[in-house]
Amino acid sequence: MDKKFMQLAIKKAKRGKTPFGAVIVDSNNNIVAKAYNTVIKKQNSIKHAEINVIEKACKKLKTWNLSGCEIYSTCLPCPMCASAIHWARIKKIYFGIHIKDAKEFGFNEIDSEATNIILSNCQVEGGILREECYQLLLNYKGEKY
Repeated sequence: MDKKFMQLAIKKAKRGKTPFGAVIVDSNNNIVAKAYNTVIKKQNSIKHAEINVIEKACKKLKTWNLSGCEIYSTCLPCPMCASAIHWARIKKIYFGIHIKDAKEFGFNEIDSEATNIILSNCQVEGGILREECYQLLLNYKGEKY
């Protein structure tokens, strides 16, 4: 299932013309929410894909507690997004590319060590469709943030 949901995150990122997309699914593998990064579009520095998808999921499920959900993200979340995942009580994250990949393309990412500490109570599985997620970076021609 992880590849299917990562493909949806990639598709969402492409739709938003950004390298960053995310999907949240519930414990029955039903899609709860999909989102992409809207930092530039909304001119709001916190509108990362993971923040947007958590907001949508909370609204749809009418709860802040997403402990029965998993998140798929095209990139390992930054510390801000990792904190939001922690506070939403999401216990598993799947990601495609690593933060260092985004940094190589000029994105102002914080070292992943901080993310690792924040997500220490969360299961993390990386490298899901890595090449396809990396291609999002190669194709991105927008403003870096």
